Amino acid sequence: MSKWMTFLCCAMLAAAPSTLAQAQGNKVDAKEQAALAKKKKDAAEQKDFMARVTQCDQKAKDRRLKGNDHKNFMRDCMKG
Repeated sequence: MSKWMTFLCCAMLAAAPSTLAQAQGNKVDAKEQAALAKKKKDAAEQKDFMARVTQCDQKAKDRRLKGNDHKNFMRDCMKG
């Protein structure tokens, strides 16, 4: 009986590190997924911002604004 108990205890100890590694692996995957989602969000925001800049700049060119007039127009255009 004690041989079986010894075998059972050894088997449980041998299996514990792999179970622990799997649990830690899931945490790493969640962190990686969160970082990837943040990168995608940042890239989308940057793309939207650049599209807005391009639109406002085109409007300023159509109005033939230069210097401080262009600068003030771009500031107002980007706000709203």
